[in-house]
Amino acid sequence: MMLAPGSNALAADGNGPELSSGVNLTADEGFGARQSGMAVTFPAFQRDADAVVNAPAAMNDVEDFTFSTAHAEKFGRAQFDDFAFILPFEANATLGLGLSRFGVSDIELRPEGTDPLASEPQGLFSVADYVVTGSFARRLGDLDIGFGLDLLYRHLDQDGVGLRADGMAQYTWDDRFRLAALVKGLVPSSAHWESGYTEYETPDLYIGGSGRFPAPYFYGTLEASIQSEGLFSDHGKSQLDLNGGNLRTDPAALLAATHVGLEFLFDFGMAVRMGLTELAPHSVATTATFGIGYTWKHILGIDYSFTPHPDLLSTHRISLQLTPAFPKLDGRGYRPRRATAVGADQPNGSTLPPEEGEIEEPSGGIPAPKNPAAPTAAPSAPAPAKESPTAAPVPAKASDKPAPPAKPVPAQNGEILDNNEN
Repeated sequence: MMLAPGSNALAADGNGPELSSGVNLTADEGFGARQSGMAVTFPAFQRDADAVVNAPAAMNDVEDFTFSTAHAEKFGRAQFDDFAFILPFEANATLGLGLSRFGVSDIELRPEGTDPLASEPQGLFSVADYVVTGSFARRLGDLDIGFGLDLLYRHLDQDGVGLRADGMAQYTWDDRFRLAALVKGLVPSSAHWESGYTEYETPDLYIGGSGRFPAPYFYGTLEASIQSEGLFSDHGKSQLDLNGGNLRTDPAALLAATHVGLEFLFDFGMAVRMGLTELAPHSVATTATFGIGYTWKHILGIDYSFTPHPDLLSTHRISLQLTPAFPKLDGRGYRPRRATAVGADQPNGSTLPPEEGEIEEPSGGIPAPKNPAAPTAAPSAPAPAKESPTAAPVPAKASDKPAPPAKPVPAQNGEILDNNEN
């Protein structure tokens, strides 16, 4: 979140803020196991509340009021926990809130000057970063825009506070292909410490794209995504090399640090994922990521991801998603929808799609039953009896006269008439 170990601080004259690198690293930790299993965060099509932090503009992909939470064990000691929810309060607008904690607990306290061979430490302490994120997304045709504001707090040997605002835009066509751009530090990332030391980081631009390819032979859909590192910053971008190149100084190194990810989502809810944190890695074993997940009836989902590291221990992450199933809200279609055409039959211009098996009634009509009875058909007249050559004809009785055809029953509002009655 704030100045992390190993980040670069560029000294400045005077007592003003100092330009630094990696001021708010915790804000760069993506939410959920899906994004880490694919090694990409913002360009992929989103399906859960993790979009609050990962991709603010893509919150409009999520159609339901939904929650998500995740726990990660990073490098053997650090723990990252997050919680998010999304509220699609209007047909083309979405709100989201995210909370996260990234910390290490039970660190041994061994002050300078004490015996390093002492078996017992003088105490235990913890360090942690806390982030609160609020996001908003708006859809304008095929274009989505979104903004996220991060409020940050760090508890270390001294406390610090900071903030950062991000902006994102994405363009989607044919509901299958997408281009996206994310500006981190739209409001520059900054941090202020109790000692009076203040630091900031300049904005940076990330670009990416994603495509979905139906594969009916395999009963699912393949999604492929690509995401760049920061185009203008000089901070390290590779896990294996001291690569600080940007689009101007070293575009080849920047391209080599690009992330790529794949996800295959089966029709029955299972997903398998893999990705590369570097497009041209020296060692695939230390840059490849893997993940798996399952979603039950679009209501409850679970995901797991495994991310190796060339020097530190691997990261394991597990996440859960919940879309509540209330009456008339069975885990899908919560987002209020506008009608495709506003006319006399839809004076207010807003409606929800009818449930499966239900007939949408006209304005002011009586709601039709889910299984309307078929209109009564007129019975056909009985065929005349053939004369027998050996028997005398029998006079017909009054009761044997054919009944007159029944009059058609007028249809109630909302019922469907067959072709003859229409």
